[in-house]
Amino acid sequence: MKAWIRLSPPLWIILLIFSGCTNPDKELTNEILNKPREQRGVALSRLSGEKQVDVYLYAYRRMEPPVILAGELADNWRTTLQPVTVRLAREDNETSAVGLMMILSAISSQYCSLAKRDDVLTAATEAISKIRQPYSELAERQLRLMKTPEKQLPPCR
Repeated sequence: MKAWIRLSPPLWIILLIFSGCTNPDKELTNEILNKPREQRGVALSRLSGEKQVDVYLYAYRRMEPPVILAGELADNWRTTLQPVTVRLAREDNETSAVGLMMILSAISSQYCSLAKRDDVLTAATEAISKIRQPYSELAERQLRLMKTPEKQLPPCR
């Protein structure tokens, strides 16, 4: 009986972790996604850039169908550009890397040009080298859009 009592708390903690009950990204993501579309960007903008990227990747990888919040994060580019670039440089999951590149592409096509941002282009190029087919084609397309945007925008600073 004593062994059961000693094992119970850690087992419950493990059970809660694996069941997702204590996943703050899941809870926050669900809270944001339950808002009307026009309020999502506002809710995201109240978070740090790093937390916005966490919410984005959680929604991108775990929601069915995948929820793309790239436009909302692109809208907050002043806060999210650096965390997205840093996360892209260290991302091992190829679908997540492509998702991060979608944010960069949205920033570059709608808000400011990334064509002269060597840090961003280097991170994207290095990420592509780790991405396999069929995702590499999409990632390469996103990089081309960053390097040669369809419309002239001021550079991202």
